[in-house]
Amino acid sequence: MIALQHVFKSYTDAEGEPRTVLAGADLFVEGGELVAIVGPSGCG
Repeated sequence: MIALQHVFKSYTDAEGEPRTVLAGADLFVEGGELVAIVGPSGCG
């Protein structure tokens, strides 16, 4: 099992503004499961 708790991710966009893409996310993946994180544009 993989467990992630309270994950935060941000980056600076082209205009120099901070963008938060994950805020306090939790993820639990059991053995044999396949997981993908996909954004609104379909990339991930």
